[in-house]
Amino acid sequence: FKRKELSQPDIKVTITFVGRLVYGKGVQNLILAFPELTRKSRARLLIIGDGSYKPALERLAQSVDRGNILFLGQKKQREIAELLSITDIFVNPSYSEGLPTSVLEAGVAGLPIVATDVGGTKEIIEDGKSGFLIPPTNTKALKETICQLIKNKHLREELGNNIRQFVIKNFDWDEIADKWVKEVILAN
Repeated sequence: FKRKELSQPDIKVTITFVGRLVYGKGVQNLILAFPELTRKSRARLLIIGDGSYKPALERLAQSVDRGNILFLGQKKQREIAELLSITDIFVNPSYSEGLPTSVLEAGVAGLPIVATDVGGTKEIIEDGKSGFLIPPTNTKALKETICQLIKNKHLREELGNNIRQFVIKNFDWDEIADKWVKEVILAN
């Protein structure tokens, strides 16, 4: 991708999803929420990833929006970091999760995150402080929460700063290894 290709002066907010394009990732809910988001503010949705559900998601996107939902395919880590740098809001609408790497990456990038309250996501996001947690499959809650962030740049910045500090402090691999080694030594 080329940054110039994605620069559109009339776009006010860029919303991004990164992950496998399978039914359980809930991207269809994000696409269904999108028309109202783009009506309230000139928004653009970047969908990064690939998978078996991509053709169905592309058809759904065509039926609800004709140009502001972009499927960018699988990207290398460096490219994902560049795309996150032009993102305003990160969304992870999964129906189930382990510890979502994409949420950690968005957190390090200092992005406000809207994610479903499943699996390890709640170990990363404190609802209302470092992002927002919503019920899985709830398109209405997804839409309302993203709208709240679109309208409030200060809140986006505050949540982004909070999640960045939290992820750096709690998910640094050297720190995790040190804690694990100390626990193993203390256990013996």
